Amino acid sequence: MLDLTLSFKDKHTKIQQLHYAVEHTAFGNLLLAGNAESLVFVGFEQDNLPLLLNKVKQMWQADTLVEDCLQYNGMSERILNRNGSFHLLLKAEGFFSQVLVGLSSISYPISYKSLAEKIGRNKAIRAVGTAVGKNPFSLLLPCHRIITSSGQIGQYAYGSHIKKALLDFEKANNLFSIPQSVSIIRQ
Repeated sequence: MLDLTLSFKDKHTKIQQLHYAVEHTAFGNLLLAGNAESLVFVGFEQDNLPLLLNKVKQMWQADTLVEDCLQYNGMSERILNRNGSFHLLLKAEGFFSQVLVGLSSISYPISYKSLAEKIGRNKAIRAVGTAVGKNPFSLLLPCHRIITSSGQIGQYAYGSHIKKALLDFEKANNLFSIPQSVSIIRQ
């Protein structure tokens, strides 16, 4: 079972020190970043770790980033298998937060249009697509499960080949049916 807690913070929230680790998966190197209580970023590293770390550091206005492999040991496997409890800190307001909450409840592939309808923004299909592309929690807020209305894989921030591989993996391992619970905290 996957248990997510989404804590929404305002854009001025800072975290003094972030910890990170890169774990190897069958789909590529996964960057995990956060503090002792929460994750602030999960995404594929794609051969430019310094650039990605700088992006995470700037997003949270962190003074330091510390590599901490022990804190995240084995976490990528639990994430990929949709098993465990994860507390996610998000800097998101308004429409973007609506899209992220919508993503948190997706248990099987749906279209961008369906996601727009799910969050009550039927005519905002392109805006939903843009927001999905900015998701800081790949795999946990499963943006790879958003496909085109015609059933095509569509784009993915980390490449369509990874998106297809993730969907094939989830289908082969019956991960679309994994129960999940989502709690939302707005501060």
